[in-house]
Amino acid sequence: MPTVNVSYGAKTRTVDVPSGAGLGEAIAATELPLEQPCAGRGTCGKCRVLVEQEPAGPGLGLSALDEVEQQLLSPAEQTAGYRLACRASVLGDVSVVLAPVIVYSNKMFRASDRFRNTGEPLGLAVDLGSTTVAAFLVNLATGEVCRGAAALNQQTTYGADVISRLAASRRDPVARERLANLALASIVQAVDALRLPRKALARIQQATIVGNTAMHHLLLRLSVDTLAELPFPPNSHWICRPSSAALSAAMPWPVWPTLTTQTGPRPVAPRPKWLLTWEPTVRSWSPMESACW
Repeated sequence: MPTVNVSYGAKTRTVDVPSGAGLGEAIAATELPLEQPCAGRGTCGKCRVLVEQEPAGPGLGLSALDEVEQQLLSPAEQTAGYRLACRASVLGDVSVVLAPVIVYSNKMFRASDRFRNTGEPLGLAVDLGSTTVAAFLVNLATGEVCRGAAALNQQTTYGADVISRLAASRRDPVARERLANLALASIVQAVDALRLPRKALARIQQATIVGNTAMHHLLLRLSVDTLAELPFPPNSHWICRPSSAALSAAMPWPVWPTLTTQTGPRPVAPRPKWLLTWEPTVRSWSPMESACW
């Protein structure tokens, strides 16, 4: 099988795929960020990648440029070796380079470095958005937001719109698993972007992830069948426990339960009665009834 080497900044990952597989599918398997707002339909032209090497010779690693690529890629880009990941097929070994993804966040706050000089407990707040994942460091004693960072939600490989991701999750168990892994990788990337010193990381006692209903279900590998059909109810009002030991170990953080929803621009999640909290002393999830909610 052909081998595809994918580079993104300092990261390089390798994946073997059947001959004729889509380059976009191969890149998605590496879980590196690739912008595909059109879900690989070949209409947006944003999944540009640079072909770095074709060991067997030019034109032997990937299929020839098709009409869509010739239309969306400028002559200069074609000469430089750019391709559209959603249009190119893998025929032999090939190495490609992904363009850096620039992330903007409208989550505004006044940063503070005072947390460095105190021993007060810290917490993480993560907003798992459909486009951007934002992470914030919070002083649990004062409520002060100390630092913030953002990363692209790598699920955009399956489309910028939530409906495309739900459809992929419904029709393909592999896609469902990959969407969960991409969400988790995006969260880790956002937290890493905070660039916290080890001493600060050691003081983090609690973390919380919030997101709309679709993000909630995709992250936890829950069935999204009910979200794709009227009246769009959640899979369950109370299922918030990670469905695999690997996810629980990698992300020991509470996820807000979803009580009701609409699959649209602004899903609704009323105040929950139950909250899952991480107990670091026993390393397990436990439901906690909270009077403040």
